Amino acid sequence: MNLNTMSIRAKLALSFSFLTGVVLVVSAVSINALGDANRRFSGYVDGANARAAMAAQVRTAVDRRAIAARNMALVTSPADFALEKEAEARAQADVTANLATLDAMIASSSDTTAQARALIAEIERVESLYAPVARSIVELASEHRQEEAVRKINDECRPLLAALVAATDAYSTHTHRRAEELVADAHEHYVAQMQILAAICLGSLAAAVLAGVLITRGLTRALGTEPATLKEITQRVASGDLSPVAMTRAAPAGSVLSSMDAMQKSLVALIGEVRMAADGIATGSMQIASGNADLSARTEEQASSLQQTAASMEELTSTVRQNADNAQQASTLSANASHVAQQGNAVVTRVVETMTAISDSSLKIADIIGIIEGIAFQTNI
Repeated sequence: MNLNTMSIRAKLALSFSFLTGVVLVVSAVSINALGDANRRFSGYVDGANARAAMAAQVRTAVDRRAIAARNMALVTSPADFALEKEAEARAQADVTANLATLDAMIASSSDTTAQARALIAEIERVESLYAPVARSIVELASEHRQEEAVRKINDECRPLLAALVAATDAYSTHTHRRAEELVADAHEHYVAQMQILAAICLGSLAAAVLAGVLITRGLTRALGTEPATLKEITQRVASGDLSPVAMTRAAPAGSVLSSMDAMQKSLVALIGEVRMAADGIATGSMQIASGNADLSARTEEQASSLQQTAASMEELTSTVRQNADNAQQASTLSANASHVAQQGNAVVTRVVETMTAISDSSLKIADIIGIIEGIAFQTNI
């Protein structure tokens, strides 16, 4: 791809397309980073943090159960004993439910470490040992065997409770450490994404600067000078100032400034030709004016001749009119003569018919005379 042969529209379209592509890439990377951060945060909230919260609830329920069992061995009022017994039962139910929920979370989680599973297993193991002891203490207290209950608390319950508390604390410590690891991993991922985005932005900035320099250089080469200077020269030409501009000599060939210089020179030459043509037209106009004056004089002479001719034409018209009247009379006489001739033709026709009849009669008479002569000759009359 040769930028020198590309049009300005193509260059600008290429630049904006590149910038649009950069924006799309940065947006895609940013959206992917945000999505990954959201997945990590959601995984932490719904995973490790939720399990840590549930383990804390287990620990709270264990403490409540231990306190209630202890109080049952110490209180003497039946009402207080009933309250503590109810509290111990609720705490025992919460411990069982919370451990079951925690087991379900561990089973459905894909990011639970083996150490976390081992710690949960330890909690459940200690709980399986502690729960019967706590229950026996409740039964002893219910039977008003407080001394045995206190002894059982001291001999069996306290060591198991300490072990259970230590197990829950160990899981909480592991959870906090795991949370710190996840935060560190998220920070590393954030740094990596920021480095990628920074690299893309710097590369895009460098490409944009390069494209801007190339396009600016191409536009300057195509225009031949700055747009403001080109505008000034155009306004000078538009106002009629066709004097040469010094900077057009250094304009690149094929640039707008070079073309304007050629146009300016062409306009100067054209105006010179138009001026010469105008001088020729002025000279021709003077000759035409002189000829028109001569023609006007001749036209006046012709007008005088035409007036004389018009007078002669009037006399001729009068003569022609008189001749037309005579011709009308002659036409009338000719019509009369034609009528008389027609009548004479009829008379002649009748005369001819009569003469024909006379001729026929003469022939008959001649025949009769011949016959008589024959008879006379024969009879000698």
